[in-house]
Amino acid sequence: MPEELFPIDEVARAFAIRTSALRYYEEIGLVAPSGRKGRVRHYDMDALRRLALALLWHDDGGAPLDDTRKLLDSGGRAVRWALIEENIGRIDKKAAELERARAVLAHMLECPEEDFVRCPITQHVIDQSLHGKLARLRAKPGLDRLEAAGEGDKAL
Repeated sequence: MPEELFPIDEVARAFAIRTSALRYYEEIGLVAPSGRKGRVRHYDMDALRRLALALLWHDDGGAPLDDTRKLLDSGGRAVRWALIEENIGRIDKKAAELERARAVLAHMLECPEEDFVRCPITQHVIDQSLHGKLARLRAKPGLDRLEAAGEGDKAL
């Protein structure tokens, strides 16, 4: 009995992605169609499993597509672990940024000042941020802004 093949449009619909995404995934080596019928790409169960795993790591795990491809193609546990640990670090950093953003907004909601711009806590945070930025401007004129961004700006 021949293996069941699924056309690209049905795969895209089932996985809630665009056909252009599947073609892009093929282009970058993430997942390849198992064959073609005419000009239409078709996928077998192995290709669908690989796609499901890629989407798990990319969408649910937050791994960039390049890391997702490396995870899928890595032959060894050490390579996978290193990529996964790197992505966990990225997620932890993003979680800390989101927590800081939440704290800032929560303070603005709870601030007893009628105008939170006049709040002493907000003013203190702004002063600290400004102090750090001015110090960098004076110490290293022309330094790229991305390089200049530092932890001193995150006082709240």
